[in-house]
Amino acid sequence: MVLVGRDRARLDAAVGRIGEGGPEVLAASADGRDEQALARILDPVGSVDHALVTAGGLEGAGTIDKLTPEAVRSTLEARIWGALAAARVTAPRLPAGGSITLTSGVYSIRPVPGMTAPLAAIGAVEALTGALAVEFAPRRIRVNTVRYGSVDTPLMRGAAGLSTDEAVAEAGAATLLGRFATPAEAAAPAYSESNRAGSFCVFPTGKRVSPAFAHPHRGIGRQGRFKSATFRAVRAVT
Repeated sequence: MVLVGRDRARLDAAVGRIGEGGPEVLAASADGRDEQALARILDPVGSVDHALVTAGGLEGAGTIDKLTPEAVRSTLEARIWGALAAARVTAPRLPAGGSITLTSGVYSIRPVPGMTAPLAAIGAVEALTGALAVEFAPRRIRVNTVRYGSVDTPLMRGAAGLSTDEAVAEAGAATLLGRFATPAEAAAPAYSESNRAGSFCVFPTGKRVSPAFAHPHRGIGRQGRFKSATFRAVRAVT
């Protein structure tokens, strides 16, 4: 397993959580948008079976009258170029049957005020998923997106202003589950999209973001000679 992220402390903590008895882990500090850095990290590894891209957080939030061009460009670059860079670097190293799993958020279908730039970015990632699925279909490389819902992580707690366990429990009681999902539950859809064991590459770009507890949505079929392409957005249960 290869972990790539900008925050060295979080990388080290992730390696510690995997612990003994888990897969061998290589943790490397780099910006997920930097193709050359990603290539240098993966060159000694050789082939990669699956790539999971969790690039982007909640940067760029704000009402449209307060957004700046710089903030919007930064938000779009983090999400879109982070996904594209990972795809460009890993695709030549993926075998037939390999996969690339991207991530978006439930706000793309349930928008809220003040999130114009982030929502535009995650919507673009979902569109990118279909384009990559068709492009890589002849090589039998699967491309999917996991759509986030609400997961009890430090990022979610900070963004929602939930400073205590009691506040998290009260807010989560309004969801269909009666609580927010756990990170372990959140990881299941992304893992299932990889669909087989093998070397696994994770690209968080400095933010701790976990996929939502979700159930698979019906796949979107492809017509013509690319009908084997896989393109599924996983709807989150919130």
